[in-house]
Amino acid sequence: MKHFEEPLTVFLAEECLTSMNLADRDSIPFLNCILARVQSSSLVTGQSTGWLAGGVDELLVLVRTARAAFQKKSKLLRVSFRVHLVVQHFMVSLGHKSEKTLLELMCTTLRGRLGTSYRYLCALVKKLQANQLDDLLTDLYNFFVDVPAQVRNAERAIISRINTARSVHGRHNDEPREVRDVAETVGDWLLEYFQCVVPSHLAIKLDACACLRHRFVSLEELPLWDVWYTGSTSFPSELFNPSLRASIFSGLLHPQDYGAAAMTNDHGDVDGETLWNMPDTSILFQRYLESGKMINVFDWFESFTVVLEAQQCHVRDESTGEARTPIRRKGKQGQAQEADSYIEESEEQLEKWRLEVQARFIRSLHELDYIGLIKHTGRKADHVMRTVFGVAG
Repeated sequence: MKHFEEPLTVFLAEECLTSMNLADRDSIPFLNCILARVQSSSLVTGQSTGWLAGGVDELLVLVRTARAAFQKKSKLLRVSFRVHLVVQHFMVSLGHKSEKTLLELMCTTLRGRLGTSYRYLCALVKKLQANQLDDLLTDLYNFFVDVPAQVRNAERAIISRINTARSVHGRHNDEPREVRDVAETVGDWLLEYFQCVVPSHLAIKLDACACLRHRFVSLEELPLWDVWYTGSTSFPSELFNPSLRASIFSGLLHPQDYGAAAMTNDHGDVDGETLWNMPDTSILFQRYLESGKMINVFDWFESFTVVLEAQQCHVRDESTGEARTPIRRKGKQGQAQEADSYIEESEEQLEKWRLEVQARFIRSLHELDYIGLIKHTGRKADHVMRTVFGVAG
């Protein structure tokens, strides 16, 4: 999930490259992002700028080159690691101890820091006796027999050397000096295999990218590596195990960040402070934060009603094109003035509106009660207690 926050991961598969339309103006920021990454990578050698003349097509060719390089490098890394495990398991069977677990070895390999381990193994190979060397060469031979043909073709140099060592060792396995020479040669070959170069017929034509010519290097050294690999990015625990308290308060305080429609002011700009345009529960929660430890439910309802009336006025103004500010006063006189201010509404409509406000208040109150933000008290029947304080806006 964290990996796909990177926009360039659209290049994950070849199908994405062939189906993308990058000719329109909306693609300019995305192309600028690719251009910046390519210019800062080893895909472009020296101060060469000739590739810029090719435009978008040449840019995508470089992305394809980077993907081919990454795929080939990761494949060689996996095969080399398997060869390392074959040699290590053989040494463990002889009584040598392994200082690292399999998981630790995998992590060390991905970081490109396996040098100490394979050097130690190659030093042990040079000290093997005749029968031990024969068993090791057989294990390595069997390993490469079982790999796919594509891998065998890529690793034919080391396979040829193993076959040569088996042939020479078979003819001189009763001569201690010859056995020692073969063992030292095999140890040197394995050391060269682990630490040195990829065979020349496999080298990708990126002269500036020396890491492609080595096996045990970090994949993060490859160009555009984060398109196909997460690297050492920490586990996105906040996505799988978020803070419930912070998430609830964020949703109540900033509902515009979670809703499909953003709040807008009279100029059409996003306005996060427009209380009347918030959901009912957020309106009630805002009034909740303005109260003390004990909340008078009737006063809470009155303040909630004022906001809903402002909301109704804005809705009516949008339909009529006129701007008005609601005026509410308590008591019978206030109710009469309220009715006069909306002469176009009948008494039946006003009563229906009052019932709607009460229903919306009760529903919002129950939602706050459900998530544990209020607590009922037996001391005052018309009051509730706040359970949360110090909420940062």
